Amino acid sequence: MNDANTLEAWLFEKKPWDEKVAAALARCGFEQPDNAWRILTALSQHTHFARWYPLFFSSFLSHLSQSYHPDIALNNFERLAKEILDKDHLYSLLSNSPFLLQALTVLFSGSQVLTDALLSNPSYVDWLSDSDTLAKPKTRDMLYRDFYVLADSDELTDRTPVLLRKFKRREYIRLGLRDLMGLVDLRKHVENLSD
Repeated sequence: MNDANTLEAWLFEKKPWDEKVAAALARCGFEQPDNAWRILTALSQHTHFARWYPLFFSSFLSHLSQSYHPDIALNNFERLAKEILDKDHLYSLLSNSPFLLQALTVLFSGSQVLTDALLSNPSYVDWLSDSDTLAKPKTRDMLYRDFYVLADSDELTDRTPVLLRKFKRREYIRLGLRDLMGLVDLRKHVENLSD
């Protein structure tokens, strides 16, 4: 049994903090294992994980251990979880999409600016759950189409400047995350930015 699976079992057992927990978290890359355990135990109370999402924590901990900075990623995930009222929707989405869980972990550990942009509008998590959002580059026509879908209209209105800022922020998240995850090379990234 690896550390992620062991820690998940301990969360389900409600194991109190001890040196074994500290050592397992340290092996997963946490620099502040006591804080990490506090956050993980708080998250484990959000829903009945053992019944509905039995593999969530082992997967999440595996992604955290491979992230740029596990402590920062976990802190930012806690911030997201506080913003999402429907916890079952969040954990269902993440349990059914390992790619989304990986993407959020990379984002939360790789860029605080992009993380803050996502947390300012947590509905972007649903948008990121669409596999095409990150998998494929977007042409200018696709960007126009996405903007009009976001605006829910094909006409310009007095809301257009606000919607353009929202759209731009969302696209920064998409482009930055594609870069952080290594889904695009530098040449393609520059081309996407110029569109």
